[in-house]
Amino acid sequence: MLQAAPAKRGQTLPHGFYLVLLTAFSFALYWEIFTYNTFGPETPLFFMSNDQESFRQMTKSYTYVTLMWYRPTGFALPYWIIEQFFNWHNLVAWKFVHFWTVIGAGYALYWLVVRCLDGSRLAGLLSAVYFIAQPSLYAAVMEVAGFDFLHILLTILCVGTYLLGTRASGRRSLLLTAGSWLLFVVAVTAKEMPLATPGFLLLASLLVTIFEHKNAPAGPRIRRELLRLLPFFAVLPAYYFFHIAKIAPGTFFDSGPYRSTANWGMILANVRKFPLWIARIYAYSDETLHTRMYQSTALNNIVGICGLALVAVQWGRRVRLAPSSRLVMLLMLGWTAVYLVLPIYSGGYVWHINLIVVGYSVLFGFALAWCFDANRPIPARRALAGPRQSQDRTLRRHSRHRIPYQSLHHSASAGARRNARQSAAGLHRRPAGHGTLVVRVLRQPL
Repeated sequence: MLQAAPAKRGQTLPHGFYLVLLTAFSFALYWEIFTYNTFGPETPLFFMSNDQESFRQMTKSYTYVTLMWYRPTGFALPYWIIEQFFNWHNLVAWKFVHFWTVIGAGYALYWLVVRCLDGSRLAGLLSAVYFIAQPSLYAAVMEVAGFDFLHILLTILCVGTYLLGTRASGRRSLLLTAGSWLLFVVAVTAKEMPLATPGFLLLASLLVTIFEHKNAPAGPRIRRELLRLLPFFAVLPAYYFFHIAKIAPGTFFDSGPYRSTANWGMILANVRKFPLWIARIYAYSDETLHTRMYQSTALNNIVGICGLALVAVQWGRRVRLAPSSRLVMLLMLGWTAVYLVLPIYSGGYVWHINLIVVGYSVLFGFALAWCFDANRPIPARRALAGPRQSQDRTLRRHSRHRIPYQSLHHSASAGARRNARQSAAGLHRRPAGHGTLVVRVLRQPL
């Protein structure tokens, strides 16, 4: 259930510890970015269009709506900000700042799992680790061009803030919804992929209403959610008339007609390959950039299939034991399905699924965390159980307690006492004379 995530038993390590682990893992995985000349071919173009621009010139890029790509938040704003502190010849500084946008997306994913989806801190860490290590991200990480992770960071924050607003009320719900909408507007100026966000938020509102408010009157809740969704859907026609309708005819034909028309051959190919790419894990990689993104060997495929089997088995077991967990499962499956629409229609490259990978990363993180928890040794479980089981052990040590029988006799009828005796699981009662009742606590293993 989407509830505020309290500290769970056994979670004694602070959030900072997990974030430090995530940061260290990210730098260890992508250390080559600081040792090789990994700037992409688009970097000179960004230099020519952003070098020594004033703030007014930078903001004017938000009015260039007739260009093929309307991405001023990714193509102009970060370059202007960084240039205020570092010159273009400081390559390490540019790579360092760009890489922190990658890690920032991982931090946002950790926050989404722990704060918004009520997951454990370990599940948040494992979700972010899978996302960072997904081979499809390699090109966007290594090529310092376009700041391609800003739209992922903003979309995760947008969705998480909206989910927090579903359980809030009054002014707090209004502020969270307004903040989510603002993040959405900024996200679509960083890249086009977040345009599918209103569809996912509609699905999220529907699922939360079904799973968490099924006993509440449906009418007021539906009206409330529709009012919250209205500003998000209003952005879509505004974006179309503000930008897409003003693009010159034939602009996209330089990169293939599939971007402006329904090319069913390309669409069917994307339907076949994109879901397979999502489940890939780095098991082995050659040296070249192209091979790292697209490499398909028996070892890589076996590891990916095993990971997918782990996710399916653990989630199937969890849904049987805790039916309420279906909400998170359906939300993340819905994330994958909704955000796949645009890449399937107008994509084709491996990095077009970077935002979609978030959904599977969450499912993977939860599944692996449950697997670790289930295989934790019993002594470790006792150590992590906390004060609650300590109280139980204290109760077991004092296995005999005398309760005045007379108070039971005067406080309840004979039928009520009989029902109480029948419903007391784990207790064996026998009369002991002189108006007392002896209670023997049955010993059970911890």
